[in-house]
Amino acid sequence: MKGLATMSNKNKVIAAGGFYLLVGGLLFYAASRTLHFVQNVMANSTWGYLFLLATGGGALIWLFVYLSFADGAKQRALAFVMGLVDLIGEMALVYADTIFVGDQAGLVKMSEDEMETFVIVSVAIVGVNIFAGYLFKLFDTTAEQEQQARDLVDHVAAETMKQLNTPNAKAQMVSELAPILAESIKAKVSHEIMMRTAQSGGIPAQAVGLNIPSAADKKELALGVPFLSETSPTGALWLRSITAKDGTKRRAFCLACLREGKSWIGGDLCDHFEAVKVVAPAAELDPAIDLNTSAAPDVGK
Repeated sequence: MKGLATMSNKNKVIAAGGFYLLVGGLLFYAASRTLHFVQNVMANSTWGYLFLLATGGGALIWLFVYLSFADGAKQRALAFVMGLVDLIGEMALVYADTIFVGDQAGLVKMSEDEMETFVIVSVAIVGVNIFAGYLFKLFDTTAEQEQQARDLVDHVAAETMKQLNTPNAKAQMVSELAPILAESIKAKVSHEIMMRTAQSGGIPAQAVGLNIPSAADKKELALGVPFLSETSPTGALWLRSITAKDGTKRRAFCLACLREGKSWIGGDLCDHFEAVKVVAPAAELDPAIDLNTSAAPDVGK
């Protein structure tokens, strides 16, 4: 029994070797005839070797793709069909080369129409293989799932835009988003006013109804500094007060009042001055400096 098993294994090895020798030899013969025909109709014969990828070489590649690489029914079917197409193209060009050589030897007659047909077939085989590679990538299961997901997202987005484009939906969006936009605009306006005030050296005394002191008088001025609010939800207020000649303090401006829609320039100190604590000390102006000059005064503690 052991001897029979050994003989059977040897026979399998011999049969496998004979099979690959048969197929390999015939493919080599067919490839040589195809290469001979293509090199005779091309200006550069070196490129004829690449043409073998569309015939016998392509058939072997598509076979391995079918067995090991193709994923999904579409890719496997495409690989199987393309293997057969390349083999049929190989046989057609072997026949074409046989007729071509026979015509040169005077054994058979090859017409111009036949030659043109064989050339068209050779070009078509290359094009079909390129197109098959394109389809093979499109048939990738992962790519198909991603494409379907993108299609669903596009569909949902389109339907959502249709719903939001109705008058009721627009009115609802306006009512919900308008306050947010208004607060944003107010914040930008407040910031712009604050920056311009800082650049211009403050608001003139006439704007708040104060008399301009003489240069000989030494006056105390509360510097325009940021205040931390104890009550404001925004966490900060911008205030400035001016000390008059008689020692009383008047409001220069209050951006908190501006946000509340109240009068915010000049007048008596508003409630916001009582709700904050100063984070920088007051300073005294040099008596030689006029309050209305644009130059920055020398400030000392």
